[in-house]
Amino acid sequence: MNYFFSGIKHSGKTTHAKLFAEYKNLPFYDLDQLIVDSIKYDSVRELYENKGKQAFMDAEYTSLKTLLEENNDSKVISLGGGICDNNKAFELCDNLIFLDLDEKVLLKRIKYNGLPPFLRDNPQEQFHQLYETREKLYKEKAKLIIKLQDESIETVFNIVKDALDNWEK
Repeated sequence: MNYFFSGIKHSGKTTHAKLFAEYKNLPFYDLDQLIVDSIKYDSVRELYENKGKQAFMDAEYTSLKTLLEENNDSKVISLGGGICDNNKAFELCDNLIFLDLDEKVLLKRIKYNGLPPFLRDNPQEQFHQLYETREKLYKEKAKLIIKLQDESIETVFNIVKDALDNWEK
């Protein structure tokens, strides 16, 4: 079984997917890193800024499809925060786990770490619209929704681990 960790930007997908993979002794893959490994840019942000949204979404789909076709072994995959906007890629994600974190907490984290190109005009309003749209899509597809608070990584991971352990029973 594959575990697809999803959530809105800066919800802790990569951190908690990696910890869960270690806990379950499964291979971990970060989709954003797989994309970077397959392109001539240093980051997905650089690809998006130079080639646009469609080029990014094409690379996202190709990278995920390639990973899933390589082998059928169980794995843990951290998805990009906007994969729900990419229908072809999103359809590949069975066993979707949604890390659900408050909008204000996420916006604070995004501002701290630097605004992506699609939030630069009016960050608060643009993020609010993005959050509402993406949260709905993730919740509709998710097999498991884990509501999180802005707490330590250790505390949050224990919540994630317990939720996943109970879900698998």
